[in-house]
Amino acid sequence: MKLQLIVVVNMFLLLAAETCFSQTWLQVGTGIGNCYHGQWVEDIYVSQDNGKLLIAGSIVENGNCETMRTVLTWDGQQFYQTAEGPLGAYRSDLVFQYSGSTYAHGQFILGDEYRLNRLSQEGDWDVVPSGVSGLLQDCYVHDGIAYISGGLDYCDDVPCSFVCAFDGEQALPYYTGPAINYHIYSVNVYQDTVFAAGNYSAPAGLHTQGYSNCAKVVDGQLEKVGQGFPNSGVFYDMEQYDGKLFIGGSSPANGITGSHRIYYYEDGQLNTLPVEPNYTVNAMKAYNGGLYVAGDFTQIGDEPCVGVARWNGQQWTCLNHESIQFTWNSIKDIEVWNDTLYIGGGFHHIGNSEIKRIAKLDMALSEEFPVNITEQQSQELKLSVYPNPANDKINIQLSNPADVIIYTATGQLVETYSSKSNYQIDVSDYPTGLYLVVSGGVMKRFVRE
Repeated sequence: MKLQLIVVVNMFLLLAAETCFSQTWLQVGTGIGNCYHGQWVEDIYVSQDNGKLLIAGSIVENGNCETMRTVLTWDGQQFYQTAEGPLGAYRSDLVFQYSGSTYAHGQFILGDEYRLNRLSQEGDWDVVPSGVSGLLQDCYVHDGIAYISGGLDYCDDVPCSFVCAFDGEQALPYYTGPAINYHIYSVNVYQDTVFAAGNYSAPAGLHTQGYSNCAKVVDGQLEKVGQGFPNSGVFYDMEQYDGKLFIGGSSPANGITGSHRIYYYEDGQLNTLPVEPNYTVNAMKAYNGGLYVAGDFTQIGDEPCVGVARWNGQQWTCLNHESIQFTWNSIKDIEVWNDTLYIGGGFHHIGNSEIKRIAKLDMALSEEFPVNITEQQSQELKLSVYPNPANDKINIQLSNPADVIIYTATGQLVETYSSKSNYQIDVSDYPTGLYLVVSGGVMKRFVRE
């Protein structure tokens, strides 16, 4: 009886993972933007006191079409403006807090230059005098220094094209080599070394040697990350998880076959996951034993999964099976606040629900997650069910003799078969619908037509 209960519980975990675990995504407050299609969320940041979310982008506050806001604050109940912005405010690409101050970077007035702004004690945005010019995309604070990356022009009037080191008063180039072409989208400090990832071509012929798109900065110069990356593809985010540095985007790597959406760097080597999303990963966040990823993907391995998923170090859980509709950018950022997962971007619908540019998952992340069977595990266990759909008989083949249990989609036991490698089962009397074949902890679905 105990063994049967374990099998049933395992079946329901698998059922939740593969068929109905896609939880509800809720709009945050009244959402952001419903005046025209130009609004989007670029960055979501948890305040240092953990009391609020700061949201940057090109946004309209609560649907108020009169004034654009570059940064909004969400306190868990409602949005309010972070600071009194100038009329005609356009966009902010980055918001962060450092050394007791709030910073935002962007084009705060339409047609104006991109600037690094600091929130003053009076509640206004002031340009940082010794700041950064160019387009900033990311900031990572380590040992009291804020490392800022993007498509840079100058750091404190010194030409700079890669990463600036900012101490709250002065921003100085951290990379001192030749100019880098194009953008750095993510910066991270892993094992006391600065890593910068994006879409860029390394200078002085180094782009042919694996220094492009993701590299270390050591003593002001570039070093390869593992085998290195060629000058193709793009990386949008980096995140530390399980002692490794994960790099997300879509790019080939030297010495690794094909283009991959996620790499991890460990012990001086680049590695790939056995199963991964089928398209670009835009953002990642490590929390409570999982790595949450968001992007433009529609599958993970052979399983449908749209835009958001969780990797637990061995297996994936899909967090959305609904279509995501967007008009400007897709999912740009992912963040965790108060045990809740948030995503932001240019989307306006998830499934049939109107969701304006920012959404949260309707469950606590501390709850136990079910997991999907990975493609690699399925191949090792070799459970196959065919034909599918079926209206007469199904064939079940196993790599080793094992018991087989068939359930309805709602978990009702249909039949049990004992210790064979090959079965042919008459399903002509089964009501039409979805059924589950479970053997040795592996599940396959089939449809009775």
